[in-house]
Parts: sequence; structure tokens; C-alpha cells
Amino acid sequence: MVLEHFMVKKELTEAEIAESIPDLWQPLTQQQRELLAQNFTIQKYKKNETIYCEGETPENLMCLLNGKVKIYKDGVGGRSQIIRVVKDKEYFAYRAYFAEENFVTAAAAFEPCTMCLIPMPIIVQLIMENTELAMFFIKQLSKDLGISDERTVNLTQKHIRGRLAESLLFLKDTYGMEEDQCTLSIYLSREDLANLSNMTTSNAIRTLSNFAAEKLIIIDGRKIKIIDEEKLKQVRKGLRSAYTENGRHIGLYNVNKRITLVYGETYGVEIESEYGKGTTITLKLPLVKDEALFKNGEA
Repeated sequence: MVLEHFMVKKELTEAEIAESIPDLWQPLTQQQRELLAQNFTIQKYKKNETIYCEGETPENLMCLLNGKVKIYKDGVGGRSQIIRVVKDKEYFAYRAYFAEENFVTAAAAFEPCTMCLIPMPIIVQLIMENTELAMFFIKQLSKDLGISDERTVNLTQKHIRGRLAESLLFLKDTYGMEEDQCTLSIYLSREDLANLSNMTTSNAIRTLSNFAAEKLIIIDGRKIKIIDEEKLKQVRKGLRSAYTENGRHIGLYNVNKRITLVYGETYGVEIESEYGKGTTITLKLPLVKDEALFKNGEA
């Protein structure tokens, strides 16, 4: 693979480095800062360029200075699943090194990006010397794990509309809005939005159109404006809420809750609704081969 990115071994002042990576720089001693500055590299990537590939050996801690990056994994039939997105001043690409394994995901630039690279052996040396820095990475890994757990539940338990609403609100919280306070400040292709939401591109296109028809969003090419955030949040809740607006129980919620309690969160009720046409309800249950379960009333 031929990569088009270019690396700059740039002599930056301590003030410039401190501004670039404040969380990493602040707890270091002067001697540690000098070591870090000697091993601080700036690297630029073009739009859609691969940053690292699944199966590669990790070498550097990366910090995104500007731009937007996706962390993803290729699945069956070439379909990708976007695991998470990276925002400015966020660190990534270091978990695999700590785990002594190769990358289990890949990373690519959503748009032109600038980032700094620091060799992981230098990071490990600094961690061994500085407990405050060690705690910083423990907190970062813990936060990433929490986000990963929540994403897993959201992508497996929610129906299509809920997953897409979740993704739109997730992008809003991660990258913010433009000056009009309505337009998401990231312009994703329909394929990327589908990969972020764990659905096919056609489902993403159809559901976006439904949201627009329901006046939840306005679509202008790749630009998406959120015009009714509260209703979008209601859609995001999906079957997690036991009550309708008038306070009565939802029967589908109860069915979904019972199934997930008995069989786990992989199973349950999924709802796909197309505005003006109808609704499809899918019941996901495990294949039970043991007849004794039926006799005992457990299935």
C-alpha cells in the first residue's frame, strides 16, 4: 500500500507543543517535556486517506490536532462498521500497543487532517516515570470503554430509526453545530452515516427522508440540519421508554423487555417504519433445540 501522507519533523516551541497536546504536556516535568519535544512529529493526511490498517503493528500515540477521523472495522461483504469518531485534541491508536497486539480496527480521515505522532516507547517511558500521566491514560481508556459499551447496546438493541437518531445526536455532541446552531459541522456521505448506524445505505437514505418528512431534520446534500432535537431524542429512546406521551404502557416495550431479560440484549423487538407506508416489526428470538425448555415453560 502506498500512502500519500507526509510527515514533518518540525521544530516547535514548547508553547506550541503545549497548546497542541495540553492534557499530555501539563503533568510532565521539564526534563520529560524536553524528551517529548525531541520525539514530537507532525503528520498530515488527505481526505479519505488511510491512517492505519487492521492487522498493522501500532507504533505511535496519535493526537488529532484538526480535522475529523473515523475508527472502523471491515465486515462481511466489504461492509464497514464505524466504531467511533475522533475529534480535535483527542488521543487514539495506543490501546493495541498497551495490549501487545496488532490493530483490530482501521482509521481513515473524513476530511484533511493534521495530527501529532509520538513513539509509544517514549510514552511508556514517561508513564513509568510519571504517575499523573499514567492516571491520565487510565481515565482515557476507561472513558473509551464506557463509550464502546454504550455504542454496542445502542447498535444492537435499537430499531433502525432509533439507531439513526442516535447517530445524528452523537455527531452533534461530538463535533457541534455550525454558526446557525442547526447544521451539523460534519458532512458525512450516506454510506458513512449508514456504517455509523449499523444499517444498509438504502435504509439510511430512506430513514433520513422519513425524518425530513416528519420535520425532524432538513437535508441539503450532505448537510443535515436538526430542527426538532427533542423529537429526535424521543425517537432515539425507541423501546427503552415504557410510556407513551399520555402516560400509558406500550405493549411492544413490555414484549421487548421480557425477551431481553430472558435471552439477553442480542434479541428482542426491532421496528422499521416508513413514513406514509407502514411499519415492519421484527421479533428476534434464539433457536431453541431442547424440548425440555418448552415443557418447563421457559421458552
